[in-house]
Amino acid sequence: MVAERSSLWFDDGNIVLQAGDTQFRVYRGMLTRHSTVFADMFSIPQPSHTHTSDDSDVVDGCPVVHLSDAAGDMEYVLSALFLNSFSSTRSQPLAVIAALLRLGRKYNFEKLQQDARAFLEKDIPKTFQTFRRRASNSRIISYPGVEFDIANIVHENQMNTLLPVALYDCLIYPMETIISGVTGEKVTKSATALSRLNHENQLRVALAKERMSTVRFKYSYGWASTEYASVFPARNCESLNSLICPTRSRSIINTIAQQAPLQPFLGLQGFDKLFFKSYLCDACLEVAEKYYEEGAEEMWDELPGYFNLDPWDKLQDDDVW
Repeated sequence: MVAERSSLWFDDGNIVLQAGDTQFRVYRGMLTRHSTVFADMFSIPQPSHTHTSDDSDVVDGCPVVHLSDAAGDMEYVLSALFLNSFSSTRSQPLAVIAALLRLGRKYNFEKLQQDARAFLEKDIPKTFQTFRRRASNSRIISYPGVEFDIANIVHENQMNTLLPVALYDCLIYPMETIISGVTGEKVTKSATALSRLNHENQLRVALAKERMSTVRFKYSYGWASTEYASVFPARNCESLNSLICPTRSRSIINTIAQQAPLQPFLGLQGFDKLFFKSYLCDACLEVAEKYYEEGAEEMWDELPGYFNLDPWDKLQDDDVW
């Protein structure tokens, strides 16, 4: 099979890398400067070549190095290295992040790997405060099942401090989808059509889905139960004989409880003040919000445990350099 030239082809380049049937003509010096693996590879004396027309290990006078990596991944990495194509301030396809992490680790492109990890760390919060300030639109370009792929990449690269929220984001899907995965469009040439959690992550998300469905009612709406009778309704409740607010709240919360198994992830979201304002007086609304927010913080503190992970203060990213 005749290899094709990629768009990364420098006429004055002095080394050709081939991944699959795609070749990249680049600069040996840049590779050795940024990768200890390539530096070691090129330090080994190479056999001399006789320049015959069928010599497939030489192209335009440049030695060819055959690599086992996907051509798409190699193009992302070399583009970031030689063209500065990767920017942490712009939205990026997840395939780019995955390639920089995967090949960054394999070839020890330390800077590229650090940049990719920093990109994910900026997108996936590790504290309750940053979680609540999280932008609604991720900088990772979305596609069906992207949450599954992000969780797998975080897990694969042992970014343990990001794993609780990466798995939490998968809870938006119903159980059957968590098991079967999501078939979506091929958004990039190296992305797979089926996005599915690996087996370990599937088990963790399934377990957390059940656990959070149970505790969500307790932490989010416990203030409406009889256990909180000493604080709710509020002492200065404005409803008739202080009965209307608790009656209304228990009625609507019973309805919410029936939906809780389908939406366990909502327990960490902010208190829906506008919604409850229709049912509670201002004094009771203030009490409900206070205990709801306290419950949300408790759920956050327990979040890693729902996925059978270590507590927040014990989670550490493995040293991959």
